[in-house]
Amino acid sequence: MNELKGYPLVQTTVIPLFGRNDLLKKGSIFVHFMKNYDIVIVGAGPVGCCIAERCATQLNWKVKLIDKRPHVAGNCYDRFHESGVMIHQYGPHYFRTNNQELLTYLTQFTEWLPGNYFVSSFSRNEYFPFPINLLTLAQFFKKEKLSPEEGKALLEEVREKIENPTNSEEFVLSRVGREMYEAFYLGYTLKQWDMHPRDLSPSVCGRIPVRFNEDCRYVDHAFQLTPKEGFTAMFTRMVTHPNIDVELGIEYNKSEHQAAVVVYTGPVDEYFDYRLGKLALAFIGV
Repeated sequence: MNELKGYPLVQTTVIPLFGRNDLLKKGSIFVHFMKNYDIVIVGAGPVGCCIAERCATQLNWKVKLIDKRPHVAGNCYDRFHESGVMIHQYGPHYFRTNNQELLTYLTQFTEWLPGNYFVSSFSRNEYFPFPINLLTLAQFFKKEKLSPEEGKALLEEVREKIENPTNSEEFVLSRVGREMYEAFYLGYTLKQWDMHPRDLSPSVCGRIPVRFNEDCRYVDHAFQLTPKEGFTAMFTRMVTHPNIDVELGIEYNKSEHQAAVVVYTGPVDEYFDYRLGKLALAFIGV
């Protein structure tokens, strides 16, 4: 790791994150001591905004929050289209959790609109419920209705017998067979990851369940909500505090943006000036 000299990672300061102190110990967030402000936070996305709020309110620190984009909220940024419809600039985002403590924390900054999330996949000129469930199987294979046992038996017939899948393609083929793999997984995976499923770990496509019931919700978390006025409004309120200075539309400069503590929440490879090349994958969620 001699190539990474000059990027000191000297000491970690644990900041209260509603029970998630572990976030500052993960490799995706670097903390090192410098000078000037109490803390400089690079990246005004969800993680950066949350850390800023915790430092300002719980530690009474003077915080500088910067982002190269002209807005807070990161990829959750939403805005009103000229038609009056709120759109998500970087693709749709939705909030779901089983953590009551997290929900209580965020409720300080927003009211909520309840709603389960449903996804349809368009294939063969039809819309299918996704993730795959009994209704998907019945529609796809032209069956009138399927019981859980019949659904399992059907997939057992069509799946490829790959006992130890080594990549996402093999994993999906071993669960649902080639027809459904090509209809629901292949194209989306190429678009989402810019990689072929055979080049991805089994866990990437494996995170999507196959259900033997008729539950058409995308996820089954206890709390499925959306901020009433949008994600941007929620994160704006989060960082509206006399101890927090927000500066947007500027690049992070290691020599200029100094503080006692600097927290970097951006891409790890970018922090190190891509000295070891670009990371192959962008992860979904923390």
